[in-house]
Amino acid sequence: MIETINNAGRYAPVIKCDVCGKQITDAEMALALYPVNVEGGSVPTLHVHKGVCDRKASAAQGDEGGTDELDTYLYYLMHNAGVSFDRAKSKADMLSLL
Repeated sequence: MIETINNAGRYAPVIKCDVCGKQITDAEMALALYPVNVEGGSVPTLHVHKGVCDRKASAAQGDEGGTDELDTYLYYLMHNAGVSFDRAKSKADMLSLL
């Protein structure tokens, strides 16, 4: 789940694991899971840590699930939200200063 937390007066968006509830701090060690072969236009997506959490979520979801590495999923999300490469790079440069 995506949340905004208050960290000593500074608000910051974070992704928390939908299984254990802990913050995901390494996108390369997390997954986006979603059901496939579902009627309709959209499906819910779970954000989970790799390992125990993704096995629990996958078991509950069954074999009909799709999976993307979380970092890749976030790139797709930015692309589908219309974020250009140049805009993403300028924001990444800004983040490096934090």
